[in-house]
Amino acid sequence: MANFDIIGDGKVHACADLPETMNIGRITESGEVMMRPDAEERLRQIVSYKDELGCSRCGVEPYCGGRCPVQANTGGVGRAKQYCFMMREHVRIVKRHVDRIADIMLEKNMTLADLYRSARLTKYGDVTP
Repeated sequence: MANFDIIGDGKVHACADLPETMNIGRITESGEVMMRPDAEERLRQIVSYKDELGCSRCGVEPYCGGRCPVQANTGGVGRAKQYCFMMREHVRIVKRHVDRIADIMLEKNMTLADLYRSARLTKYGDVTP
């Protein structure tokens, strides 16, 4: 109940990419924020998939953020599970090689900013942070 997106028509959303029907409030003509009486319950419903996916027990959630609510609410929990598998593998591989990666970065005098700038666009791939 702290960070929201406001859509052009004045509706308040947990995320701008969620369907309009999932709004949790609106901005009045005078600029006042009017949350729906059931806003907290609606937010709980938006992230209820996290229980089914086991986000709190996973250990990868700090990397993926518990997956985007848009994916789980519009693509389905099954699609979110596929993403979870991908993120778990991604984190497992990076953790397995992180010491070597850090050594190479030190050896090459690379900063984290250099590593970030070295990234390349991969078309037709899934989202990975």
